[in-house]
Amino acid sequence: MIEVKGDTGFLKLFFNWFAGRFMVMSDLFGIGKIIFQEYLTGSFFIGISIILGILISYIYIKIKN
Repeated sequence: MIEVKGDTGFLKLFFNWFAGRFMVMSDLFGIGKIIFQEYLTGSFFIGISIILGILISYIYIKIKN
């Protein structure tokens, strides 16, 4: 019989999913604010999205190793 290892790290994967959701929403709101000439607020949302993208990449690399 084939032995199958159980998955681990569900908390990290859930956090990545949640952060990814907020990253996409921040991008959408940021682009919308920039289109309507609210540059400061739009830049803030885009900045949050960049920070979340870096955090997701860091956690993903940790999960893979």
